[in-house]
Amino acid sequence: MAREYVDQAGEKLRGAADQIRERTQGYAEDAQAMVRNRPAESVAVAFGAGLIVGLIVGIVSGSRD
Repeated sequence: MAREYVDQAGEKLRGAADQIRERTQGYAEDAQAMVRNRPAESVAVAFGAGLIVGLIVGIVSGSRD
């Protein structure tokens, strides 16, 4: 009985993992297409995101001193 429960749980987990993998693969393909279609905008967005993260990290680490 416990073995059946473990087997069922494993099957559900594999099914959920497959769904997540398919969904994230779709998002990755969409992102790749956008970068191919708009490379300059993609670089600008990545630069801006890095700048914001860098500022936040700098502020947080500076406030600990």
